Amino acid sequence: MSIERAVKGKRPVFVAGDPDENINRLLAMVSALGAEIAVLRDRQRTLEQLLAQRGSITLADIEEFQPDYEDLAERSHWQAEFLRRIHQVFEREADAEAGAAADGTD
Repeated sequence: MSIERAVKGKRPVFVAGDPDENINRLLAMVSALGAEIAVLRDRQRTLEQLLAQRGSITLADIEEFQPDYEDLAERSHWQAEFLRRIHQVFEREADAEAGAAADGTD
């Protein structure tokens, strides 16, 4: 036996007002979250490297850690790729608009 249920009432509205302002707010939120994720990933990588090297670490070890040039390059590459993935929807839209403009369609 199954009971059919339907949601009653209006859908929730989380943000009201100007759609462009809301999109800008959402983009700011996503960018801030992306920055936090990148920082957490760097910190996790630092922890993993220190633990692999030393076996045990202190908070001071983490705070004083300086990645070598190769590691810094790898971290920078990951961050650039991460940001590209976050913002790829904008790249696709810009490419589509550029293609439409080149074709003479709008």
